[in-house]
Amino acid sequence: MSDDGHQCPTCDRSFDSEIAVKIHHSKAHDESIATIQKTCQECGVEFAVKGNSKDQQYCSVECAGEARSERVTHTCEVCAETFETVPSDADGRRFCSRDCRREAFNETMACEQCGDEFEVHQNRADERRFCSRECDFEFHRVEIECGHCEDTFVVTRSEADSRLYCSEECHAAAVTNTDVEGTCRHCGETFVGREDQQWCSQNCYVEDARERVTLTCETCGVEYEKPPNKAERSRYCSWECKTRGQRNYIVKDCEYCGEQFQTASYNDNRFCSADCWTAHMAAEADAVARRECKGCGVKFQPPRSHRDQEFCTSDCWHEYMRRDESRPGSVSALLVELYDERDLNHQQTYKRVNVALQHGDYDVRYLTKDDVRERLRDLGVWHEQSLHYYSALEAAESEQDGRDEEEDGAGDDSWREYYSTEEVPSDD
Repeated sequence: MSDDGHQCPTCDRSFDSEIAVKIHHSKAHDESIATIQKTCQECGVEFAVKGNSKDQQYCSVECAGEARSERVTHTCEVCAETFETVPSDADGRRFCSRDCRREAFNETMACEQCGDEFEVHQNRADERRFCSRECDFEFHRVEIECGHCEDTFVVTRSEADSRLYCSEECHAAAVTNTDVEGTCRHCGETFVGREDQQWCSQNCYVEDARERVTLTCETCGVEYEKPPNKAERSRYCSWECKTRGQRNYIVKDCEYCGEQFQTASYNDNRFCSADCWTAHMAAEADAVARRECKGCGVKFQPPRSHRDQEFCTSDCWHEYMRRDESRPGSVSALLVELYDERDLNHQQTYKRVNVALQHGDYDVRYLTKDDVRERLRDLGVWHEQSLHYYSALEAAESEQDGRDEEEDGAGDDSWREYYSTEEVPSDD
């Protein structure tokens, strides 16, 4: 350690820094010597305080007492009287007492029930209407007269229009009152009964319920019956007529038959029925004329996609092909009839000839597509276009096979490295 270092004030040990001295004194002597220099806010004298008392503002207790005993004079914003307060409250004190503060923030209102004035805070001025709960209760209560005993009773304002009687006894007595005269709704005789009674007896009530009034439906014109109490607002005989009657219908002319029909205004209908639409579409597409089935003789109309159809159904065609008199005697004649006379393509001829071979008495039971093509070539009926197509296809296949063979034998000697010199044959 150097002699010019920082020395401990208690044990005369020297250290390299002041911080080391403070740490040593705190640990070795159990006393902190870390101080902070501050200025007293009362007398202005500088004094030192320890780190744990860094918020201290006065140098002594006397200066602190003098500072707290000082007062600042203010004027109350409500009563305009002067009052004293400590300097720390100088910015926040506006009133001299709680009464002045209450008077500054309260408003005076008049009670809606008794009319007396009362004070309420500004934040609740829009909510308060009454000075007390008693006035609130009395304001929402009214007195009405009982419909039976004529005594007055208190109810809430919301019940004033619906309450008629003061108790259940008065209600029961009023309902069962038989001192009111009325006229029977069915027979017209005068009777004495309840106030709301409409019939003099049960029989009149039943007979009146059985009565019906005859009305005419506004949609279909059919007459129907309804009870008298429903006759005034009834206009239709059923839900279907009501739905149709409440729609906005217009009348159009059918574009096929020319007859008028009714349809909704939002629909773009052009025909009166599905039959007219079908007939119109057939006429527009130039439908094929009806013809007789070659098998059963029944007249039918072929679809536009099969204008050359000779049989009405596939069952008729199969049955026709099973007949011995309808089939040619040989396979060659069968192929000529299907491919040349009926002008079927290769695929159709292949399918139909095999069906005929399965049901007919031929020496062959099945032909492949290639067999059918070769037989048609031998017969000289193979189409030139098909002949060119298959010839070009065969030529392309043979050319590709030759090209593959050339690529496979193009002098690839890589296999020689897997054999010894003695085993490799010479090119000679």
